[in-house]
Amino acid sequence: MNLLGTDIFLRILVIAWAGCGIIQLIYYLLIFLPVLRIRRRQQKMSAPSDRPPVSVIVYVHNEAEKLSEYLPLLIGQDYPEFEIIVVDNASKDDTSSVILVLQQQCPFLRYSEIKGEPAFVNSAYFAQTIGVKAAKYDLLLFTEAHCRPSGPRWLSSMQQAFTRRTDFVLGYCRYTEHEGFLNSIIRYDRFFHTVMGFGMAQTCRPYMGYGGNIGYRRPIFYEHNGFMHVAHVPVGNTPLYIPEAAHSRDTALMLLPESFMEEEPVTTWKEWVRLRRKQQVAQRYYGFFVHFVWALELITRLLFYTLTVWLLLRGDLWMYVAGGLLLRFAVQMAVLVPLLRLLAVRRMWWKIPLYDVLVYPLILLALWVSQFFASFRRPKYNY
Repeated sequence: MNLLGTDIFLRILVIAWAGCGIIQLIYYLLIFLPVLRIRRRQQKMSAPSDRPPVSVIVYVHNEAEKLSEYLPLLIGQDYPEFEIIVVDNASKDDTSSVILVLQQQCPFLRYSEIKGEPAFVNSAYFAQTIGVKAAKYDLLLFTEAHCRPSGPRWLSSMQQAFTRRTDFVLGYCRYTEHEGFLNSIIRYDRFFHTVMGFGMAQTCRPYMGYGGNIGYRRPIFYEHNGFMHVAHVPVGNTPLYIPEAAHSRDTALMLLPESFMEEEPVTTWKEWVRLRRKQQVAQRYYGFFVHFVWALELITRLLFYTLTVWLLLRGDLWMYVAGGLLLRFAVQMAVLVPLLRLLAVRRMWWKIPLYDVLVYPLILLALWVSQFFASFRRPKYNY
């Protein structure tokens, strides 16, 4: 019996619904799932016998309180030989006093202070350039003053990801959990961006990283002319050099828990919208392919749910449509729940259906519309 009959319009909708469902399964099985396999491989890795010296470059701008709390955690890293270079981007608080006190206790802590107007439109990239040129060693790790290492093995775990073929190491920065809907949305947003970005870095093309937890070899900096091609982008410390300089073959992910950084999220919707606009300015430089992958995921997700509701309301195909919906949901939960545990995102698994169907897509669309109108104004993010 032909359930679709001769209704051409219904045939087209069913084919579109099935196509969107298949595309969604491809995302989960071919992009998101490989991130889980990385963690399993890394858990079996043994500590390397060769532990070369490392330069840790810390970017700070008016964060003396955070610096005084988190910098001692960097100083106390369990690693044989490393240096810490704090680059102060024209802070107007007590940052310099905090550094001077800690320097008396730590001979491998160095300090560079930027005064006046930087040479780049993006003063954070200028600060990074200062740190790279001041570094003594070729292995460079970057973090920020507001990022807290998960423990004394952060440095050694990040260095462990470097092999002879590795030029870039991407680490994870998670947000601290607090009560409230906004905090939940912010943590889910970070989680989903991480899974998408790390999955693409593993399977096809690296395009993103976190300025608070990333590393690369110093020769890469000079091979790409100090990343001058993104020095004019006023979006802070976002590592926009990754899409051009990094490739899947020379980029490693580090997902062991001891390699994580943690930072406090913003606490108001206004601050978060401003932060996401800043990130969306950076995303313009990711390239067409990345935009296409993101847009295809969101569009097929929305179409799948919309067509599912419409086909269920018709009634005659409800068993097949419900089966397809349950299949997608089962694959989604089988992949995302272990990823939530892997990335230490707590109390989130039961919110996945709600966020996936309604809340998160609507927020993304609202942010895109907001960014569209904000694009007519010159962005002011330069730190």
